[in-house]
Amino acid sequence: MTSETSSVLTWSYQAGSGVASVDVSADGRRVLAGTLGKRVLCLDRDGLLIWSAEVGNQAWHVALSADGQVAVGGTGSTRPWDMKGRGLYAWDVQGHARWALDLGASVWGLALAADGRTVVAGTSGREALLLDDAGHVLWRREIPGIGWWAWVWAAALSADGQTVAVGTAKKSVLVLDRGGNLMGEQSTEADVFAVAVAADGGTVAAGSSDRQVYVLDRGGDLLWRQTLEDKVWAVDLSADGRLLVVGAGEKEAHVRTFDRGGRPLWKRYVKGSVSSVAVSAGAEVIVAGTRQGHMYLFDGQGEPLAHTVASEIIRAVAVADDGQTVAAASEDGYVYGFLLPPRPRPSLSPGAGEGTGAPDPTLAPLRRLLIQRLNLQETWACCFDLGVDFESLGGEGKAGKLRALLAHLAQREALPRLIDWLRRNRPDMDAALDEILKG
Repeated sequence: MTSETSSVLTWSYQAGSGVASVDVSADGRRVLAGTLGKRVLCLDRDGLLIWSAEVGNQAWHVALSADGQVAVGGTGSTRPWDMKGRGLYAWDVQGHARWALDLGASVWGLALAADGRTVVAGTSGREALLLDDAGHVLWRREIPGIGWWAWVWAAALSADGQTVAVGTAKKSVLVLDRGGNLMGEQSTEADVFAVAVAADGGTVAAGSSDRQVYVLDRGGDLLWRQTLEDKVWAVDLSADGRLLVVGAGEKEAHVRTFDRGGRPLWKRYVKGSVSSVAVSAGAEVIVAGTRQGHMYLFDGQGEPLAHTVASEIIRAVAVADDGQTVAAASEDGYVYGFLLPPRPRPSLSPGAGEGTGAPDPTLAPLRRLLIQRLNLQETWACCFDLGVDFESLGGEGKAGKLRALLAHLAQREALPRLIDWLRRNRPDMDAALDEILKG
C-alpha cells in the first residue's frame, strides 16, 4: 500500500483472502468485513480483531447496526461448482450466531436499519426480501423475468427501516414501505446497480449503467434525473438527503456531488472506475474506491484529505456518521482503515424549499397556478424560451415537468425570468401572479 498523505493515520488488517465488503458502525467503534475466503471479521476502529465467523460462501456484503451490536452478512458466488451456502447470516455483538437463512441464491444487495431490527436483501433469485431481527421473512417481492434479467442488484433502507429501495436488472427502481407496499416505481433505461436511501427516508437515489442518476422522493416520484459522462456504479446520500455522492466511470472515472435539487456541486477525476462511495451523515467526509485499487478521501467541499493505493481492486468503502473512521475492502486481502480528526460540516447551498431558511412561499401557489392554466405544449415552449432542456427535466407528464422546472429555476434564483415569460405570453394570468407575489 502506498499513500500520498501522512497526516491521516492508517492501519491495515490482513484478512487471509480477498476482502469483498466492509461497513463501519455509525459510532465508528466497529468495522465489519466480509472475505472471499468465506469469513466475516469484526475489528475495532484501530484494526484489532474482535471476532470472526465462517459463512457458507463468499461474503459479498456486510452491514452493522448504528451501535455495532448487530452484524449481518450476505453471501454469493459466480462459480458454478460452488453454489451452496448462499444466503443471509446475523451475529450479536460478541460474534455469536443469531440466525441464518439459506436462500439458494446470491445476495447482490444488503442493508440493515440503524436499530438492527430490519434487514433488506436483493438476490439472484429474482426477488427482494425484508426480514426482522429474528430472521423472519416479513415479505418477499418477486421481480418478473427470466434469469439475470430479473436479478435485484442493489438494496437500501432508511435508518428506521420504514423506507426500502431496490434496483433491478429489469431496469427499474422500486420504493416500498416496511409492510411491503409498493410506494412507487421508476422505470430506467438500463440496469440499476446502485441505490441509496437517506437516513430520514425522504430521498432515494439510484444510478444506472446508461449514465443516468435518478433522485426520487419517499413516495417514489421522480424529483430529477441527470445524464453523466459515464456509467454510474455507486451512489450514497447524506443523512438528510441534501448531498448526493455519485461514483462513475469506465472511460471517464470520476466522483461528483449534487444537492437535493440536482444542482452540481463539485467533480473530481480519479484513477480507475469507481466501485464504491460513502458519505458521512453530515457530509463532512466523502470516500471513494476504484477498480484500480485507489482510495480517495475528500472533505465536503471536494478538497482531498487522503489518497492511498492498494495492489488490487477496492470492492467497498464505508465511513462512520461523524466521518472520523473510514474503512475500505480490497481484493489484495487487506482491510484498510483511516482515522481522521473532527471536521466541520460543510455549508451546502439549499435547493428549492429546503435548507435552513423557510421555503419560498410563492412556490406552492405558483406551481398550482401553472398546473391549472398551462398545457403541455406551453410548458415545453416555456422551457425552450428559458433555455431549459425539457427532456432532461425530471418528472412525468405536465405536472411533473412543471414541478421540476420550478425547482430548477428556484435553485438558480431564476424565478423572475419565469414570471416575466408568463406576463409576456399569458397576460390573462397577470392578476393571479400579482396575488401570489404579494404573498
